[in-house]
Amino acid sequence: MLRKNQPESFRKGKGIVFLFCLLLICGPDYLFAQITIDFPYKRIVLQEDNAGNAAVFVKGKCSATLDRMEARLVARIAGQGITTNWQVIEEKPISGYYSGSLSGAGGWYDLEVRGIRNGVPEEPTVTMERVGIGEVFLIAGHSNAQGGASPSVGSLDDRVSSVTFPNVQMWKDYDQTADTTYLPFNFSHLQDTIAPFHSIAWFWGQLGDSLARRLNVPILFYGAAFGGSNMEQTYKSAYDIPFDHGFIKYGIRMPYVNIRNTLIRYAPVTGMRGILSGHGVNDAGSSTSEFKFYSEQVVAKTRQESQGTLPWMMAKSAWRDGPLNHILDAQMQLIAEDSQIYEGPNLNEISNIGRTDNLHFNPLGQILAAQKWADALVGSAFLSEAQGLLPRTQQEGLPPISQHSGAWGQIATWRYGTSPAAETEVFIKESHTVEINSPQTAKGVHLSGTIQFGPNGQLTMMQD
Repeated sequence: MLRKNQPESFRKGKGIVFLFCLLLICGPDYLFAQITIDFPYKRIVLQEDNAGNAAVFVKGKCSATLDRMEARLVARIAGQGITTNWQVIEEKPISGYYSGSLSGAGGWYDLEVRGIRNGVPEEPTVTMERVGIGEVFLIAGHSNAQGGASPSVGSLDDRVSSVTFPNVQMWKDYDQTADTTYLPFNFSHLQDTIAPFHSIAWFWGQLGDSLARRLNVPILFYGAAFGGSNMEQTYKSAYDIPFDHGFIKYGIRMPYVNIRNTLIRYAPVTGMRGILSGHGVNDAGSSTSEFKFYSEQVVAKTRQESQGTLPWMMAKSAWRDGPLNHILDAQMQLIAEDSQIYEGPNLNEISNIGRTDNLHFNPLGQILAAQKWADALVGSAFLSEAQGLLPRTQQEGLPPISQHSGAWGQIATWRYGTSPAAETEVFIKESHTVEINSPQTAKGVHLSGTIQFGPNGQLTMMQD
């Protein structure tokens, strides 16, 4: 029997094949007394596909002796989602960890998970409240997208969320370093902070309320706008072209790094419909062709780094005590020439009466901006045709578990491509045979299936 931390090597001797068959796992490290839900997080919103559905990946800990794990989505309020039947997440979770996906329609849910033993549900059922399937947006732009020029109000609808920093120091650390380790997965009702870089709600809480009401799905915003920046600086920081500025830190690749960090840190977890751009007001010094070039290059960089044709919605926004027509011309050219850049709201229709200084929105301007963004989004193919980013499987923290028979050294043998390593516990499920054809090392191997050694196969157990 292969046990945890067993300091031995196992190999095929001349003319002999060692088969380790049906060795049941009973180690105490894998008999978790209680079921936990480690993912999804509370208040997370997962990007729905164009049919209005999403696969909700679920993982956590459980007893290794359960027959199967099941989950379902329960609409928090009637009419704000479709409650699902119980769906099997994993059969025979021998590792003491369970993982899998269930399908759901757009809505605001409580996720329930239960274990089944001998055909009977174990008690109690575990619940993660406020799990959403809906629309996820990344905000880009300058101060009229980041906010701060006048007081603002947060969201009233419980279905509107953002990521917030749990303390001021974490925000300061991120601001000084742009290090993604300071970006939390602290999803909250949108009242002030919109990570990674917004410190107030601005008009996005009002927009979220309008979208949640009109689309009847939860809404999640990420904020990457940088007050005082323009598209030229965003382009240069994206492509490592140095520039000097009084408060925009090129050395840590501000302002583009906020977009990059969202695409790296958050988009793989939640997915994303696309980017909402409010640039233009600070670009008066750029010609039509320059603004168009900078914008094209930034869009291309986001698509390269997100590994897809990430859609943008571009506001017609170029007002400084009157319209900047040469920037408006560039914005319309971008929209006309790229099928994945969608026409956004005409924010130039908000005249000086909606602005504090003939530029930044006052409270009335914020109300109007939220209304115009909502009308542009709901009435656009952006929400029905744009191919955004869908959530990826969050397998971090799960041990290597066989998903079918195959070779030890082949990624396809292991669930989620989590291959064995010297420091990992390895789990081989019932009816699976894993072949070892070369020297391999693991911290421990737990068998319900079998291992078969080839001529050069060897397996060494590492001690702590």
